[in-house]
Amino acid sequence: MEKNIINNKDYWDKFYLDFNETLESDFARFCSDRISGLSDCVIVELGCGNGRDSKYFHSLNIPLFSFDLSEVAIDKLQKLGLKNSTFIVCDFKDVNSLSGKLNDVTKNKIKVFYSRFTMHCVNENVENKLLTWLFENMTEDDYFFIESRTEFDELYGQGFAFDGGFITSHYRRFINQENFKNKVLNMGFKIEYEAFSKGLAIKGNEDPKLMRFVLRR
Repeated sequence: MEKNIINNKDYWDKFYLDFNETLESDFARFCSDRISGLSDCVIVELGCGNGRDSKYFHSLNIPLFSFDLSEVAIDKLQKLGLKNSTFIVCDFKDVNSLSGKLNDVTKNKIKVFYSRFTMHCVNENVENKLLTWLFENMTEDDYFFIESRTEFDELYGQGFAFDGGFITSHYRRFINQENFKNKVLNMGFKIEYEAFSKGLAIKGNEDPKLMRFVLRR
């Protein structure tokens, strides 16, 4: 039960069969603006979904190392044959298995880790594992961009409670922004930028209050 609900694999495979959003997110534009001065970097995308942001970064000639839980999504992206782009099926809980491939792809390049709307899809134990992996694989030159839902989201409390989150059609864990901030600071990350606001990801009538961070080592 836990694997099916927490990892959401069946849900996301079905979701990406028909999800055809092509416009990049506001967060992708925010990220590209902040790294525009970097001469040699790689986007390391933590949960790339259907690749709407992947394709945007590729259009800017930024190499990609992207992974996602959904085999359907990754299969579609692999078939595009995008130059200087690597797409891999990987569950966040298995992220340690990617370290070797990550080092091969990003050798002598600045790593820009990128997570949009993915951290709140896993429980806190997996979040802690992922943050530890990030810290271990980052240097002082690297970046971690994250945008996520929070406890002030309009969807908070909908569905039934499970493992620190709520289940509707799939699992969401609404993150406490202050707790997350204190956690990453205690781990040794440095905060280069932070925001806690609405107006960051408006879609139709939805305007969730999100957290955004840019973290360094």
